[in-house]
Amino acid sequence: MEQQKYFEWYDSAWKENQQFAVWLVNRVRPEVVLDLGVDWGHSTMSWAQPGIGKVYGVDLWTPNNYSTVGHNFTEFVDSFKQFHKQGLNNIELIKGDHVDVEATWDQFVDIMHFDILHDYEGVKAEHALWSKHLSDNGVMVFHDLISFSDGVGKFFREGLDLPRVEFNNQYGLGVMTTQEDVIQDICDTFDVNRLD
Repeated sequence: MEQQKYFEWYDSAWKENQQFAVWLVNRVRPEVVLDLGVDWGHSTMSWAQPGIGKVYGVDLWTPNNYSTVGHNFTEFVDSFKQFHKQGLNNIELIKGDHVDVEATWDQFVDIMHFDILHDYEGVKAEHALWSKHLSDNGVMVFHDLISFSDGVGKFFREGLDLPRVEFNNQYGLGVMTTQEDVIQDICDTFDVNRLD
């Protein structure tokens, strides 16, 4: 299956962010991207498409405390093997609980995407767990600010104090970084609200 057909075939709340993800990777040129919450892999593929750096996708792919979806991991991996043959070869999938994965994580992350926990306390704990692995000029991205406005949306708007922007799209995407020039470039290029 071709990558674009995969995007069209499998429904995802992340599809509308593909253009931005590709733009951000080209802008930041990360060595490491960490995708916390892969689902059908639309975010993982988007981060990987420019072919810059290594993209790690972490998910359980089974019904769990975070998600009742539990996609078929074998089917998912088979699709990604095809994408690897097509040149999308900078992805490593990690099947496991994000807490267990963090316990052995030993790399700094340049782009970190939070899309596992969506309730306020959950995403707050996830941020506390993983943010210490962010590189000095790293970028954090939070999905579903609108879908979970009292959870991840509230945490992003009220619980963080770095320069950040929020996309005006269907599900909501928030971006935060210490790099003022990156924030300004996002503001100049996309329909966002600045929060700081």
